[in-house]
Amino acid sequence: MYRLHFFLCTNQKSERSCGNRAPTDSLVHYMRKQVKASGIPLDDLVISKAGCMGRCAAGPSMVVYPEQVWYAVNTEADIDEIVASHLLKGEKVEHLLMKEEVKD
Repeated sequence: MYRLHFFLCTNQKSERSCGNRAPTDSLVHYMRKQVKASGIPLDDLVISKAGCMGRCAAGPSMVVYPEQVWYAVNTEADIDEIVASHLLKGEKVEHLLMKEEVKD
């Protein structure tokens, strides 16, 4: 059983194209690299690509389970903050949190 599961939106919708074109595939790869470099055991968590999560209006989405914490993630610097704060210290990155009412 994983302690945490990170889902990152890949901006893929079945019925229409997404308006957000941030390079989320590269952010998934970058996050995996940063987690590995941090020394966190990879069997402690999983990082997955996800299709549309219905929150495109807030930017590329990341959700952390089982905590149900939603982040708007746009850059590698955002990933660095999430790894350093949320993952290593258990502290949410407040300025990256998505407003709960934001949905598409």
